[in-house]
Amino acid sequence: MLEIVWNSEEKSLASILSAHICQANRIDIAVAFLNSRGLSLIENELWAALGRGCIVRLFVGTDFYLTDPKALRRLENTFRQQGKSKLFLVGRSGKGTFHPKVYAFESNDKTTVILGSANLTHGGLSDNWEACCVCTDHSGFELQRRVNLMFSQYEAAPDVKEATVWEIERYAAQYRTFRKHVKSAEKQAIEEIEAIPKMDESRLRACLEQYERCKKQQKDYQKREANYKKARELLDQLASGDVANETQFRTIWKRLIGSADRLWYSGSLYRRGYEAAHSFPEVCRLVRAIRDNAARSPQELFELGRQFVSRIAGIGPNVLTEIMNTYYPDRCAVLNRNPLTSLRYFGLSDFPVHNSFKGYHYGRYNDVITYIKNLCGFESLGRADHFLSFVYFDIKREKRSSGKKSA
Repeated sequence: MLEIVWNSEEKSLASILSAHICQANRIDIAVAFLNSRGLSLIENELWAALGRGCIVRLFVGTDFYLTDPKALRRLENTFRQQGKSKLFLVGRSGKGTFHPKVYAFESNDKTTVILGSANLTHGGLSDNWEACCVCTDHSGFELQRRVNLMFSQYEAAPDVKEATVWEIERYAAQYRTFRKHVKSAEKQAIEEIEAIPKMDESRLRACLEQYERCKKQQKDYQKREANYKKARELLDQLASGDVANETQFRTIWKRLIGSADRLWYSGSLYRRGYEAAHSFPEVCRLVRAIRDNAARSPQELFELGRQFVSRIAGIGPNVLTEIMNTYYPDRCAVLNRNPLTSLRYFGLSDFPVHNSFKGYHYGRYNDVITYIKNLCGFESLGRADHFLSFVYFDIKREKRSSGKKSA
């Protein structure tokens, strides 16, 4: 027989375990973690079972120092008085974590095994979202044989020791030391986590309303679309292999990054961008690599481009992603200071400065810009970048305005 059980208002895993404990003449339990509140949920039934001669083997993990020494002491004392049952501690091992949650019950006519996600803790047996499978073999033989084999292997393992008073007190000293430091670290971590801004979609939607109402911005975006189509034609010229000298390259490059009437929108491209002319064959190879690897993911394209960028003075992630966005406006977002500033304004600050981006950073960033694109109903990542640039300059105007008022 097979059944799925979980903690619910009608029946907790603790009540299910208690019912099986009351009928068993042998119990084997292996759990990663144990605490006093969890033990208290089945304690009365367990003590009664020991009193009628039921034999119990209980294996408890000590990884992460989550097992409660007080619960171990109570079990060891009661098992020692009964004389037949055994408590085992599974030591921390470099090979892996002791992580089973198995409750096996033998009676005269059947064997039942409950296994799943529930530790012998109050959360595991009562409060947590857990799921366990109940397997019952009424003949008792095959399931019982497998259970005995598994628990015998546990007992023979080198990291397993019987939980004597000495072993428990030694673990208790380690537990106190670890928990003292963890408590302090957890407090600091929680404070830092709570300080992380959450995505403020209401602020984003307010900015979106302003952006959509601004006719100047809509007209500017139409111009941007036309410019990026022209930019693609120029990139195709660079990728063609027909650019023979630096003069030809500069003529094309100026249209893309020039200080006035440039086709690309990232700011400050022209400040060092002309240095790339000294390495124009490498720039042409970069453009060709981005164009000819359309099947690669945005993250892979970024990593591919970084190999070229590291060898070309005057080019950074902004130029690289401008190339990527020009060829793949639906897949690859432009990366520069403006959208990153806008993301921080919306509460998303977990990105390095753009010049420190690696492929996995860009992959996450691209996912965020894609999310904003879909949330706002934009047709491309280029439109999302245009919107975030609008937000960036709006933030700058607010800061200048507030600075004048405070002065």
